[in-house]
Amino acid sequence: MFTGNRSFYALPDKRRLTNLLSLTDTEISQRIDSKFIQLIGFELEEIKDRIKAVESIQESQAVLIEKLRPNTFEKLDLTLVPYVNDVEEVFGWENELEEVFDILNNKKLITINNYGGVGKTTFAKKFLTINRNKFNNVVWLNIEKSVETSFVFNNLLLSNLRIKLDKEKTVEEQFNIILNELDKIGENNLIILDIQENDETNSALNNIASLRNWKKIFLTRAKLKTLNPYLLPYLDYNSAISLFKLHCSKEFDETVFKSFINYIEFNSLIIELVAKTIENGFDLTLEFVFDSLETQNLNNELLKIDIDLYDKENKVTAIFDFILQKFSVKGINDTEKFFLEYLALLPSTDIVIEDLVLICGKEFYDGNKLSYINSINSLEKKGLVQYENDKKSIRVHKILQQTIIYRLRAGNNDFIGFMFYITWLTHRLTEGYNNPKESFRFLKYAESILNTIKEEYRTSIYQPLLILENEYLHLSSFFFIRDNSDELWADLIRRTEKYLGKDALCLGAMYNNLASTLNIENSLDDIIKYQRKANNLYLQHSRDFKNDNLLMYITSLQNLAQAYLLKDDPENVLKCLQKVAALRKQNYFYNDAQVGVGYTILSELHRRNKNFDESESLIKKAIKYHNSIPKEKRNEFLLSIYYNKLAESSILKNNLDDAIIHQLRSVEILESQEIKNIHAVKMYQFLIDLFKISNNPDNHIIYKDKLESLLK
Repeated sequence: MFTGNRSFYALPDKRRLTNLLSLTDTEISQRIDSKFIQLIGFELEEIKDRIKAVESIQESQAVLIEKLRPNTFEKLDLTLVPYVNDVEEVFGWENELEEVFDILNNKKLITINNYGGVGKTTFAKKFLTINRNKFNNVVWLNIEKSVETSFVFNNLLLSNLRIKLDKEKTVEEQFNIILNELDKIGENNLIILDIQENDETNSALNNIASLRNWKKIFLTRAKLKTLNPYLLPYLDYNSAISLFKLHCSKEFDETVFKSFINYIEFNSLIIELVAKTIENGFDLTLEFVFDSLETQNLNNELLKIDIDLYDKENKVTAIFDFILQKFSVKGINDTEKFFLEYLALLPSTDIVIEDLVLICGKEFYDGNKLSYINSINSLEKKGLVQYENDKKSIRVHKILQQTIIYRLRAGNNDFIGFMFYITWLTHRLTEGYNNPKESFRFLKYAESILNTIKEEYRTSIYQPLLILENEYLHLSSFFFIRDNSDELWADLIRRTEKYLGKDALCLGAMYNNLASTLNIENSLDDIIKYQRKANNLYLQHSRDFKNDNLLMYITSLQNLAQAYLLKDDPENVLKCLQKVAALRKQNYFYNDAQVGVGYTILSELHRRNKNFDESESLIKKAIKYHNSIPKEKRNEFLLSIYYNKLAESSILKNNLDDAIIHQLRSVEILESQEIKNIHAVKMYQFLIDLFKISNNPDNHIIYKDKLESLLK
């Protein structure tokens, strides 16, 4: 406060101001009351503190008011939503769109599942684009790591919900805060979660499923049984071809396209990728790409065409790289991984669970059954396999199998881990030596393994695969009519000789099998050549024989004897039979199906000498012997041959009725064993001819129809 002469304050305001401004600093300091100024300063600081306290209270009250105020969002997209620009370009699923909408209205939750690439994301986009106005607010999140982090780290969602999360809290706590806010929002909202990985997310999904005011669509490969699963069907044919044409303007063979989409199991992602690859390639064709798929050659240099990735902005890649990325396998343990890799070698569909268990041997059935069921259930839960046929069999998507095979081929040990499975499967085929029908169920698995593991990747398991191929070709010869059987055997022999050497014992069976496929009329000398090569090999290894090898040696000798019969060389026939007799005596080996074959060879010798009664008697001895040995050692195919021989003998004795009875029995045995090969064709034809002669038109027509069905 200023002090001094009162006359200063008596002056007018203007003059007082003028005089005050004219004072020096020294004069001003003399006029100031320092105690008063200090008092005012204290009062000002107190006022400032009070203002700050009031402001703090206002802020806290504003937060409380904000929390108490209900969220009144209306028709908002709280996250980025991938709508479809043109619904007309998203083909298929018209009925499913209505069905999913009805389920969602009734149950407020649906989990749409199937393999990767089937079109779950595309379906959901189409669904939302069509039905957006039927829902209030919408949340769409792509789940790539975990459900919780996808919510917590989505800044747009947090901003729209006006949430400021406390980063000191755990991710789970922050996630629950977001759900709490969502649960306050209106009614008839929609959440769509596109789950990309197989991580365990059930706990978080269960929390989302409990939201009262939201309808929920979960998209996942996994089958979440407690979350109302819905298996999205594949595209129909018309939708599939429309999708292909949308991305490929080039002409293509529709017959090839049908084979292509059946092979890839109508996978919409693969259809789109292949169409884009062909469109961007200079001279690529559907035939070439399809062949590359079938032969596991998608990494061909000619297919490294950059294509736009769907749903990925400014990103391009080659079809092979994208498929490997899209169909990667994560979230499974080592046991599940190895089992899935094994399944990748098998057919993609109708993998019978009991077959898988039996392949490992009946003696381990119970333990393996439990182990396999647990692995299958886990893989099915994660969307990597699907049950079929009332859960008696499973299927694995063809493209998933191929990506697994590509990765195995890139590994250091290739397929060596499956050597025991291959060996066990070979034993199952071998067990069909006397009863092919019992081993027929395993043929498709052997065929798939042999087709899947290409020649250049067989190094680590070459020998087991050669032996498996031998058993596969032998057993399948009872059930399939092949025009090139001799070529298949010759190729197998060439590869075996190259890899194992020409003195490998397993070549004996291969030479014998090759001889049995050759045409008697124009290849009799070759038949004898290969049978002799087989016999020489067995003789070379005779010191190390096991019973199975001894039986194969006897079989080969008797096959050679029959070849000499056809060449009308009885001297060599008898030499072969003498060798068989010596082997049996030396090893006391008399309890096998080939004993009956010996009777038929002797029968044929007597027939050629016009001794028909003795010939027929020997055939009947063969049948009697067959019925006397244990069932597991009986060979029903050989029994069919015996009855055919009896029918021929009856014809020679002018007994047509007996001939028909015996030949009918021969055919019935073949039918009971489901044998459908060239021999079966000849047996049907002989029976038909007998019915013709006997003037029996009804049976003639019946068996003619059966023959035509067999040839188809």
